[in-house]
Amino acid sequence: MGRFYHRISDVSLPWFLGLAPCPPEEMDERESTAIRAFAPRFNTSIPSVAASKGRMPEIVGFASVFQDQLSTGGAFEERNLRRQMERAATNPAPPWWQGKQRKKTGTRPPKPELPPLEPSRPLTGEALRAAWRDYGVPSDGDPVYPVNLCDDGSVVTREGEVLGTWSMDQYAMFSFLPDGEDASLEAPLVGLLCIYVRDWYEGRTGEAL
Repeated sequence: MGRFYHRISDVSLPWFLGLAPCPPEEMDERESTAIRAFAPRFNTSIPSVAASKGRMPEIVGFASVFQDQLSTGGAFEERNLRRQMERAATNPAPPWWQGKQRKKTGTRPPKPELPPLEPSRPLTGEALRAAWRDYGVPSDGDPVYPVNLCDDGSVVTREGEVLGTWSMDQYAMFSFLPDGEDASLEAPLVGLLCIYVRDWYEGRTGEAL
């Protein structure tokens, strides 16, 4: 962090760390997923692109970097995290991607021109089952997150309540279909979809997850 502090013009901005427990074997996945999800300004590399659409770190506490700064400045408020994730999801050349390309070529690449996309189509059959395995959490254990996308296609709360099913299209756009409803929720990241599902649940029940 000391390498970047002098590059921030407003030195009064609070500097805080988010604390998230993580098993060592999941470190690359959670760090890579968070970097892809939030596209932080100074994260110009990503540990593993292949693992960067998996599980997000779950922040359980905060720690100030400077003793006289007592406020996080809102960085870890859910509305701000969500806004940053939504911005990152629409950025065709986030900092981690640009850094990856500069490392290869020594120059900053131009922002890519996105080709026209064919219509989205939901994955089915073995392709969908592979997505459940790759992005889901084990369905045969105790659910550990407020909202869990499981490897059998179900969406389950931490208390074990089944809310519906999840799926994915060919562009890795995730969707959630509540049981008994026709309209689905969509998001380009697992973590963002879980936030949308939690909002939907709390709005429907009036209970916090």
